[in-house]
Amino acid sequence: MKTEDLRSYIQVAASQSFSLGADNRGIGHPSASRSVRRLEGELKVTLIDRKVRPIQLTLAGVEFLKFARETINHLEILTREFQKPDPNIRGTLNIITSSTPGELLVPHMLNDFL
Repeated sequence: MKTEDLRSYIQVAASQSFSLGADNRGIGHPSASRSVRRLEGELKVTLIDRKVRPIQLTLAGVEFLKFARETINHLEILTREFQKPDPNIRGTLNIITSSTPGELLVPHMLNDFL
């Protein structure tokens, strides 16, 4: 299951439209439709009733939407947590400046950094 398919499904479900959902994702309508079809194929359930306008989620689609949102939310949290800078950075820092910036600016910058 691809995260991009989940993101497309969430947008399509929220907007009740393949076109609007695709626009919100910055992709084409066919791509959004393929994403939802791929999810339906993997899950072997119909997520969206395409016979009515605006489109409606099936019961399975409503349940799946909750899981899809939670999954994307967890992935975003996971990404943020592991992309935080390491607070234990160690090593040598060499700073070369002319005398005035070295005396006036660098000490303040180092204080902000440390």
